[in-house]
Amino acid sequence: AVAESAPPSLVDAEGFPLADVDLYSVREARHKIAVLQTEFLDLMKKIESRMHSLHDLYRQEREAKEGNIDNK
Repeated sequence: AVAESAPPSLVDAEGFPLADVDLYSVREARHKIAVLQTEFLDLMKKIESRMHSLHDLYRQEREAKEGNIDNK
């Protein structure tokens, strides 16, 4: 599962940006992470859907074979 937690603050107690943090790099990295998480979730949904389809196909084939055996 994708870990979700609140990102650390980029501002001090008075609301000013932290001097020792490259805000642009942090925001760019956070954006990339968000995009990758979205892509990951989309891929996992596709994999899940295709796994269900594959299992349905195997089940149908098995039932068809069992039906042929019973008819003989």
